[in-house]
Amino acid sequence: ALDSVETNIGIRNERMKKMLFEVGLYPEAVITAQLDAEAVAALSVGGVTDVALQIDLHGQTVTKDAQLSVAVTEQGVSASTTRPILLNAAEFGLEGGVAALQDIAGLNAISRVIPVTVALQLTPAD
Repeated sequence: ALDSVETNIGIRNERMKKMLFEVGLYPEAVITAQLDAEAVAALSVGGVTDVALQIDLHGQTVTKDAQLSVAVTEQGVSASTTRPILLNAAEFGLEGGVAALQDIAGLNAISRVIPVTVALQLTPAD
């Protein structure tokens, strides 16, 4: 849930929720991936696999290639990116929100591209 954004600065948290993510309209970011169960089971401990992550954010869906370190757990599969995924505000229609944050904070610039790491606990679909 995007209302859980935490930057350790209260006013920045609130501004990001309202002005950037618009959590009233878009309360969640959703990441979807499909892993081949047999391929995952064949991985050695700490094995790595390439996967396409479907990222749904702010009403937009973007697919990003990622390399995941994968481990089978009792709950399913634990997976985390081995290197950051670069997300561009323009891909998700967030440019206006970034510009609004930049303006209200009186900043010369805010990066439109950010590195994101992902740690997932994947469970089988019903």
